[in-house]
Amino acid sequence: MRIEYPIIKADSQGIWYIWYDRHKRKSLKTSDKRIAAQALSKEKQKKVEGALFVPKKDLTLSAYVKDYLEIRKKEVASDTYDADKLALDHLVAAVGADKKLSKIDTHDIATLHTYLMTPRPYPTKTGKVIFKVASNTSCNTYDRHLRHAFVKAQEWGYIREHPYMSSVTKRKIKFLPEQPRPFREMTEEEIRRTLLPAIKDLSFRLMIQAYLLTAARGGEICNAHRDWIHEKEVMIQGKIERVRFLVLPETKTHVQHEIPISAELEEVLSQLPAEGYLFPKWRRVQTVSKKLRKILKNAGLDNMWLHGLRHDSSHKLSRRGVPLKVRMAYTNHKQVSTMLRYEHPTDEDLVRAADTLHFSPIISSDNATKAQQIADKTE
Repeated sequence: MRIEYPIIKADSQGIWYIWYDRHKRKSLKTSDKRIAAQALSKEKQKKVEGALFVPKKDLTLSAYVKDYLEIRKKEVASDTYDADKLALDHLVAAVGADKKLSKIDTHDIATLHTYLMTPRPYPTKTGKVIFKVASNTSCNTYDRHLRHAFVKAQEWGYIREHPYMSSVTKRKIKFLPEQPRPFREMTEEEIRRTLLPAIKDLSFRLMIQAYLLTAARGGEICNAHRDWIHEKEVMIQGKIERVRFLVLPETKTHVQHEIPISAELEEVLSQLPAEGYLFPKWRRVQTVSKKLRKILKNAGLDNMWLHGLRHDSSHKLSRRGVPLKVRMAYTNHKQVSTMLRYEHPTDEDLVRAADTLHFSPIISSDNATKAQQIADKTE
């Protein structure tokens, strides 16, 4: 039997939820069925009104891009803004600046993918022109930024249907298959004897140590400030202790993130400026990434990169038995699905997993023979 969404359903604790489809739900934060039914009635009314949708303003794509980017520039980090702009620029180039925003559908997204997969000229620093196509990973990155732009267009009343998940054409644009980036966890020996000695600049070396010890994102450490270090009382094994934290006020998830300062991180911080930015020389994450990539290549650690340091530290937390919820809190991840992208099972992990599947007492050959004789007599 086909279910007509939205519907309401209570969970095991008696809290009512409104389900918009099989996967999407929202808590109504009530155990009163009458209140839940009223909320459902309002949602159904919204659905009816949506069928009679009239755009607030029939904007062209270029006009919407201008408005959207002005707002995004105030809301997000510069790197995210640049990525938004690049994705929208590609869409404008693929379907045309005068295309009506409300008329964009899944066919136009397919046109964008074709455009991205078509070789295009790129001038190099030497003046030579080379032809390149976008990888599946790049296409998916553009799609993620465009999906958000169209979600906002829906919220603001400019479009009825989201072109990536249109109910009119009964099609849903899926992400393209990606080849995972090669990853190999660095051993402690490699970090101590290969990576850190290869970094001659002291402040840069201390910053890379900070990345490894905090598992923080690129911009969070680049812009870390001495004022972000605070002290508070923490209950540890039944005793109240004063612990210092690196408090990141502006993160990708838009929530304040507290990282406990370990003894090793404390030693790193003691060698940094006593006031102001901790790494004033390395404020641009692109500069840090480029310099680290060169150092890693010369050190023979080709399968590592700046964000890979976050993967490396997260993976070490997993292998050392830190619970999933604690790892998510330490790395400031909201979604389990995102956290699992930082899991990189190795052959060694599989061997250890196999070794855990043993049963005792182990049946010896003599015991097996006796068991067979008893079974034969029973028969």
